[in-house]
Amino acid sequence: MKNMRLPIFIILLLFCSTTFSQTITVSGKVIDKNTRKPVERAIVTLKQTEGNRIIGFTQTSSEGAFEIKKEFNPGECLLEVSCLGYAAKSDSIPATGKPLLIELEAKDFKLKEVVISPQKIIQRSDTITYSVSSFSSAEDRTIGDVLKKMPGIELSKSGQIKYQGTAINKFYIEGSDMLGGRYGLATNNISYKDVASVDVMENHQPVKALQDIVFSGSPALNIKLKEDAKSRWAGTLKGGGGIPDLWTAEAFAMRFKPKTQSLETYKGNNAGNESIDMNDFGSIDFPTLFNPTQLPTYIQVSPSAANDIGSDRSVFNQTNNITSDNLVKVGKDFDLVTEITGTLDRRESESTSQTTYFLGNNQVSVEDATENAIISDKALTGKLQLKSNQKKQYFNNDLNFNYDRNNPSINITGTYPNEQKAGIENWKISDNFDILQRIGDKFYTFRSNNSNSARKS
Repeated sequence: MKNMRLPIFIILLLFCSTTFSQTITVSGKVIDKNTRKPVERAIVTLKQTEGNRIIGFTQTSSEGAFEIKKEFNPGECLLEVSCLGYAAKSDSIPATGKPLLIELEAKDFKLKEVVISPQKIIQRSDTITYSVSSFSSAEDRTIGDVLKKMPGIELSKSGQIKYQGTAINKFYIEGSDMLGGRYGLATNNISYKDVASVDVMENHQPVKALQDIVFSGSPALNIKLKEDAKSRWAGTLKGGGGIPDLWTAEAFAMRFKPKTQSLETYKGNNAGNESIDMNDFGSIDFPTLFNPTQLPTYIQVSPSAANDIGSDRSVFNQTNNITSDNLVKVGKDFDLVTEITGTLDRRESESTSQTTYFLGNNQVSVEDATENAIISDKALTGKLQLKSNQKKQYFNNDLNFNYDRNNPSINITGTYPNEQKAGIENWKISDNFDILQRIGDKFYTFRSNNSNSARKS
């Protein structure tokens, strides 16, 4: 009986892993059909049958081996293999998880002229380099447009960047972290023509002193500029108008020198278009236990929202955003970062509603309401940061200033007239100091967090 229990247990275990596991590993080997030798650096792509969406990709090793581990339904995906000098091939994915043996057939190409160009994707250790020229087209405007085409990289509507489904923890330009989590200022403004390549660093640990000690499962992204785009001012000016009295204006300028970086932007319009450049997706080197108490808002004045209708179709909006980000390398190991942002946002909305109540005894009651709302937001933020990130020591002092004023005004006429007005003002000054020293395989930290907030209405 003991000998019978073991096979039953194994069958049950396999059944459970197949039923409940959502992650599937596709592995195998790519060889030359004629020579039977392994094909090195072939691109293996996992795609959905419908929509041709890329789920994952990799390159074969020197032995022709590959492995992709992802969550997907095998019946809805195909595995595509391509390599220069061979005809591309697609294979279905067996549900058994058995390693695949893919045979590529050599294919001759007649070239009219020889052009030396960089490879589309190059992988070195845990860093993947994408050639921007290989993924760009004439329709693209910014580097964000090209990022959307790169396999494994996702750029959401809000501007957040993900790699293989995981949000990036750092966005670098020429190896420096100037923008922090507000990297939309770069992706939505830097021309793709000024960018040579994009590096994705898997399992990126932003604190060098914590490498090999604290594992990070998050990727990071680094933008490498072309040589002719460095050490000179580059930018764009855009403007437009419409009827009646519509306008939009944009200005962008950047300069990246070996010891200084500058990025200046202005965007404004009265067409209801909200800029996503200012969205902050967070860029924390390591988590803090300091959670300052948020002052409560006792006055809430907000207009009615139209159900199932976007704000771009129900709100008349006038927005002005200005940003100035600068980085200066102080000495050998320190970066001094300054940041100033200003926002002026004015939103108008108007809505009319009529509610009919059918009561007993054939009575009908009708209520009318017309709402006119104007909300004005003013905000000014500033940051002064001194940072050093070395293999044995990490130092960071971050001084922040925030001011915003909200002035909502709502006037309701009709059956139950009502008028609401408020002026809510917020101030906040904070300073965060961190120092980390590594000694061998241990590290020691000292942290100081101070914050002062004020709110009045």
